[in-house]
Amino acid sequence: MSLPPPLCRALGGLLLLLSLPGRADDIRLEYRADNLPATYTPAPELHLVITPGTTTVQDGQRRLLIDYDGRKILTQSAPEDPPQEYPLYPPLAPGEAPRGLEGGVAAEIARYALRDDGPGAAVNGWRTTEKTLYFGAGLAPSQVAGPFAIRRYGRTFRERRVYVRVTNEHPHSLALRQIALQHQPLVQANPLLLQLDWVNLIPVLDGLPVALLERGRKVTLRLVLKDAAADFYRPTP
Repeated sequence: MSLPPPLCRALGGLLLLLSLPGRADDIRLEYRADNLPATYTPAPELHLVITPGTTTVQDGQRRLLIDYDGRKILTQSAPEDPPQEYPLYPPLAPGEAPRGLEGGVAAEIARYALRDDGPGAAVNGWRTTEKTLYFGAGLAPSQVAGPFAIRRYGRTFRERRVYVRVTNEHPHSLALRQIALQHQPLVQANPLLLQLDWVNLIPVLDGLPVALLERGRKVTLRLVLKDAAADFYRPTP
């Protein structure tokens, strides 16, 4: 007996989410919060598993898989929840604008502005450059009824400012840059991928993000990339 198409898609998505990449050449990045009090538990962590065709992002119990080859995103809020599937638009034709972001707020939140702040403090011995990244920067001068936000791919996107330290001295910097460049046609058609997969920011920032600081409504969060070559975690001074 054959399964109905919706169930087939759900099972296929679940299998894809459960089968995290495990090859020896997969690149794994682990970011940890290093500036929160001990009473703040569990401490936020972000795990990325990157292959040329997929990026898996694990944020607590939430899991997100970007399937670049299959042009889709799969999300799961908790291990027991069924995955949700969202299609991605194909690469743009010459002169074509990104679709699905019509309207002032949605288009602005997908845009970014970048400021170069000069040399930064070293992270895990890697020399860094500091940058300030604005998403939705064009909304600020006209913000009257904000904060503005849109809902896409099961996530909320809003105007935000992120302070970043980037490096080109990480052992996987070159490989990750090459992967990011392969993603560019799809990222241009689906610009919110810049905020879902930090690998896509490498060409924008001219380096791999190794420390990110963002001030939220309740807490200021700093995430720092763990040194994969170390047996312990050394927080940035």
